[in-house]
Amino acid sequence: GAIRWFPDGIWDAWNHSECVIALEALGCPLQADLGWSYLLNTQAEDGSWTGQYGNAATIIDRLYLSRNDQTQFTDMNFIAYPAVALFHRFQHRGTDESFPNLWVMTKRAIGFVLGFQKTDGSFPWSAEGVAEGNTKALPAANASIHQSLKSAKVLAETFAESHEYISRLENAIAHLEAFLSRARATQNEGHAMDWYY
Repeated sequence: GAIRWFPDGIWDAWNHSECVIALEALGCPLQADLGWSYLLNTQAEDGSWTGQYGNAATIIDRLYLSRNDQTQFTDMNFIAYPAVALFHRFQHRGTDESFPNLWVMTKRAIGFVLGFQKTDGSFPWSAEGVAEGNTKALPAANASIHQSLKSAKVLAETFAESHEYISRLENAIAHLEAFLSRARATQNEGHAMDWYY
């Protein structure tokens, strides 16, 4: 069920989830379900996934990236993004027998990410970076996390989750919005992905 960048290549939860969204949109539920199963079966106990960075892959000729395994990272943006895919799935299919397990998976992932939010509202780029003392927050990655948190909040409200969980999401979103506003105000040049979200 893993959807890699290319055959025998890099995998991460963000690009995988984007492909699952595409499969849902194109009316391929069986293939999308394989993608969902892969996320369920590979989620770590703490709610995270590790992924490989494409920008770490060496170019072996003018057209192809290396098929060798790349360094694994616990990227906050990657981990949060299945919430967007689940929101999309809900809009296409509503709820079915698989949805409760997918929602539990998504809440675990969001809970992991929320545990890393900094006092300025931002999220560092990876757990490994934090362990090494690097808590830099990338505006583009945080914009993606913002979209993920908003998707989780809508799903939580739809299914009448506890007010405490919704309040936690609202608080995280509000603080992240403040960070993103400051980041936009202080940037001399925009980054390619910042506007995307």
